Amino acid sequence: MYLLVQSDRFCELNISKDIINLFDFSKPYVEEEIEVINELTEIIEGQDNVTEDKLVKHFNEQTNFDIIKIS
Repeated sequence: MYLLVQSDRFCELNISKDIINLFDFSKPYVEEEIEVINELTEIIEGQDNVTEDKLVKHFNEQTNFDIIKIS
């Protein structure tokens, strides 16, 4: 399980081969939810055999969010 963190807010993030889910992301941030999903999708589609660690590292370097693995 992962947390998606930015400043003073966070949400649970689940990533599988075909689905990216953000849970309990604050409602005023719909555009940012789409931005996160698009960025993750681009990383996954743009790399062969992307591992979870590579995905998290690349995402954290490219965006103003941080993904933190908690389990």
